[in-house]
Amino acid sequence: AFPGDPQGTPTWAIAHYIDSVLYPMADFHHDLHSGGSSLKYVPFCSMRNSGDPALDARSLAALQAFGAPLSLVWAYNPEGRLAGAAAARRGLVSLGGEFGGGGDVNRSSLAMLEGGVRRFLAFAGVLANTPAPEPRTDMRMIEVSSREHYVYANEAGLLEPLVDLGAEVQAGDPAGRIHFIDNPGREPVTCHFRRAGMVVCQRHFGRVERGDCVAHLGTDV
Repeated sequence: AFPGDPQGTPTWAIAHYIDSVLYPMADFHHDLHSGGSSLKYVPFCSMRNSGDPALDARSLAALQAFGAPLSLVWAYNPEGRLAGAAAARRGLVSLGGEFGGGGDVNRSSLAMLEGGVRRFLAFAGVLANTPAPEPRTDMRMIEVSSREHYVYANEAGLLEPLVDLGAEVQAGDPAGRIHFIDNPGREPVTCHFRRAGMVVCQRHFGRVERGDCVAHLGTDV
C-alpha cells in the first residue's frame, strides 16, 4: 500500500502516515512477520537489496548484528509498495523476517526473536549503555533471487506435502501432490522444485487454489 494515500482506506491512510511522518523521523526499520496463517517458515531474519550499495552494506551489518542462525537476502525489486522498499527510499536501514507461521508460537522462535531485536536495538544505538554486538560468524546466509525459488499450485485441490520444512532439495524433486477429493478417479498432480536449495517455506493449509504458494526455497549466498 506504500506510499499510501491520506484520503484512502484505513490501510492506505496508515501507510501514508508511516511513510510521510514516521519514516522521516527514523534511521532504522524492522518489519516483523510470522508467515501469516497460510504459510509456515524456518525462522529467519532478512534484508532486501535496495540497489544502493552503501545502504545495502549498512543493512547487511544490521542483519549480522541481529544474529539469526538463518539470515536471508531478498533480491532487489523495483516494486515500491512494500514497507521495506518505502523505508529504503527514505534511506533507512531496514530489516524484516519471518519468525514462524501458521499461527503458532514456540519458545525457540521467541528466544531468537527477543535476543535478535535486543541486539538490533543495541546496534542502532537505541539501548543506552549497551555496546553494539559483534557480527555473528556462524550464521547461514541464503538468498531468494528469482521466481524459480517458488513452487505454486497449478490446480485446486487437497495438498499432500512431499518434503519437510528445512529439507535440502534438488531441481526436479517433488514439493507436493494435489489430490482431487471431488473427483477421486482423477490422478493427482505433482508440483516440483525448479532448482536446488533449502525449503524455507511451506503451505500450512491442506486446501489449495490455483496459484497458491506450495513452498519456496532459499539458496546459499
